[in-house]
Amino acid sequence: MLHYLYRMDANTIAEFDAAMQRKQATLPARIRPITRDWVELPRAFLLTGPRGVGKTTFLLHHSRISRVLYFSADNPLLADEPLYATVKSIFMAGYEGVVIAGSLGSDPGRGDALV
Repeated sequence: MLHYLYRMDANTIAEFDAAMQRKQATLPARIRPITRDWVELPRAFLLTGPRGVGKTTFLLHHSRISRVLYFSADNPLLADEPLYATVKSIFMAGYEGVVIAGSLGSDPGRGDALV
């Protein structure tokens, strides 16, 4: 497949959106002040830290208030697809941004990274 011709179909993007909404529905009622008080996210950043400190909660909370699509880089639907083309398709579908969740490695002590 030619990477520059790849375009993710609307059904796949809808599956990502549905998965994000399911995750958003499980957010805790009480949100940490830094999550609640942070008004505007930078254009790009890397959020790292050990498991359970609130990285996913932070990003899912902010994806609720803006047109941002959250998805996992480990999603099997992305296994053979170029990331650049996937993100481009998501922007072309009308989203203003993407949050890509992934692991820094197989070492459980290293934590996760969310971009």
